[in-house]
Amino acid sequence: MIPWPLRVAGGQWGNIENGKVSQPQPSTFIQLGILNECLSQPERGTIKDKLLRQRVTQAQPVLHPDGRPWAAEDWFACYIGKLEGPEDLWPRQEDLDAEAETKRLRSLFDQAVEKGGLRPVSAAMQVLRLAGELPMDQVMAIENALFAGERLPSVVLPIAKKALYDWVGTVAAELVPVDEPIEK
Repeated sequence: MIPWPLRVAGGQWGNIENGKVSQPQPSTFIQLGILNECLSQPERGTIKDKLLRQRVTQAQPVLHPDGRPWAAEDWFACYIGKLEGPEDLWPRQEDLDAEAETKRLRSLFDQAVEKGGLRPVSAAMQVLRLAGELPMDQVMAIENALFAGERLPSVVLPIAKKALYDWVGTVAAELVPVDEPIEK
């Protein structure tokens, strides 16, 4: 559906999504407009990759109040602050807080692993053991936070924090923040 010259490399989407593109090119806004137009079409074509098909099926276009999909100029206007995007486009404060807290926990994990001379995978298994019996999605969330820096969901954050602080207390106690309460 999107012509090859206008397609965005997967890495570029990741950079856009993570705010790592400091000065997007005009083609970025054109690509966003075309992608958004494609998402607004009921027929999205055949997608063989299962994960991509699932994501495209769940994706929703960004629309104006009158139902028109945002075009390239709308994305650019939003970028320069001339058009306010839909509220659900922007992260909520609790998501921003969880992002910052996840980064702090990952940094603490990395410091304790280095200080204790441990292998990260073994260390993560020890942290997970201290977290107790968890559903697989929560286990995966903690692993993804420790290894890939993915934001912990708000419901998992206090569990991961307590388990990590307990673990750090056993391998590098001097790294545990003493002035910070742990939610239970």
